[in-house]
Amino acid sequence: MTRAGTYAAMVLLCPAVLSLTGCNPGASEARDLRASCAAGVAEACNDLGDRAFRGHQILRDWRSSAALYAQACDGGSAEGCVRLGELHVNDRAERRGVSHDSTVAADFLERGCDGGAMRGCVVLGDMYLQDDSVLPDVAPTGVLQDVGRAAGLYRRACDGAEMPGCVRLGVLYGEGMAMAQDLDRAARLFRQACDGDSQLGCSHLGESYAAGAGVEQDLARALSLYEGACEVEMVGCFNLAGLYAEGVGVDRDYDRAVELLDQSCDGTMSDGEGSPPLAEGCFRLGDMYANVTGVSRDVFRAGRHFRRACNLGYEEACRRPTS
Repeated sequence: MTRAGTYAAMVLLCPAVLSLTGCNPGASEARDLRASCAAGVAEACNDLGDRAFRGHQILRDWRSSAALYAQACDGGSAEGCVRLGELHVNDRAERRGVSHDSTVAADFLERGCDGGAMRGCVVLGDMYLQDDSVLPDVAPTGVLQDVGRAAGLYRRACDGAEMPGCVRLGVLYGEGMAMAQDLDRAARLFRQACDGDSQLGCSHLGESYAAGAGVEQDLARALSLYEGACEVEMVGCFNLAGLYAEGVGVDRDYDRAVELLDQSCDGTMSDGEGSPPLAEGCFRLGDMYANVTGVSRDVFRAGRHFRRACNLGYEEACRRPTS
């Protein structure tokens, strides 16, 4: 058989339903992971669960993913516990093989946090915080609100080099929630997160420089931080849009502000990491189309962005006209 004939035969023998065969480049690696998982290697089960969840090298299968995370968690993988907890708290439609149960989620997240998976501490802290006016992406409730407990979990995560914990702890210090307001400490935490490659930390550090909160005001530094963060983090784009809309530190440029707000409303992907749409970005964009002198009035675009902001959970947008 010619080489072309061999490839043609392989295609015929490799339908999409055969997820763990020699028909794809990662098949051997996936088979090894499955064998290791069956032999009781918890981290292999967790890795295989990630692949099943994302459809990476094997078929996407959320129910199998949940079962693999459970196996990993039971075998001592803290990451597996966190992944399973996140499924329980986020799967509102119950399409991913688990029930939508925030109380169960909190138990798994605590197991993961106690086992050293610091992301579990952050997500559990979000559940205890229950304040989307401070952190707009908090998880649904499943525990009684306890801001002090949230702060302790964020501090634990930050000490464990989980940069989102540093960012959240900085926000609490900046807002004076569960502790005395300390803008200097907030800025230091944002800088720590930014230096640790958290673009959300850079966005918040830019806010500190823009306001002169905890650091000497430096609009050029704020602008630079926002521009860098905006490549992957929508809060950076939103903040940068504000500078252009107000003409603060830059020449006023409504077109650029609209462009940046549009980006923040859409979200972005970079190197496989997603930054979700920012509801307030959609709202501000709608407001610019509806009300801002210097931007061509467009009630249809305004309404479309108000609807999207409302669907993303920004309540004020739900009270705005959408047609």
